[in-house]
Amino acid sequence: EISVPLPLEPSGLWKSSVSAMSFVTSWNFSPIQPEHRHAALGELGVTVSSIDADARTQYALTDDQRGVLVSRVEAGSPAASRGIAEGNVITQVGQDQINTPDDFAKAVQRLHERKKTEVLLLVQDDDGLRWVPVPFLGN
Repeated sequence: EISVPLPLEPSGLWKSSVSAMSFVTSWNFSPIQPEHRHAALGELGVTVSSIDADARTQYALTDDQRGVLVSRVEAGSPAASRGIAEGNVITQVGQDQINTPDDFAKAVQRLHERKKTEVLLLVQDDDGLRWVPVPFLGN
């Protein structure tokens, strides 16, 4: 865990917290909202979101669908070049089951910290499940 100072007190005092920002911004992690509903990973060019009722309706996902919804893919990004698209569902990073944007961001962060050059994603789309190796930006 990474602790970052956040101004949380009305008096202007600083507290240490990981609830609102828990990832290193130096490699393009965006701050995660306190509800942990979204995670943007600039290194892959993808933003993922929790699967909620609206997403289930919009993308015809079943009630028991697990994983995170790809809510945005940057044009020209590593994820886009590998065919990942908005509406896909990522269910695993390597052998780690993914059920929340936090799970996804932490799994990708661990791989990056271990100096891996790519991340292996299990992606579900209209054609079914497929393993997709996605290089980190610059690899």
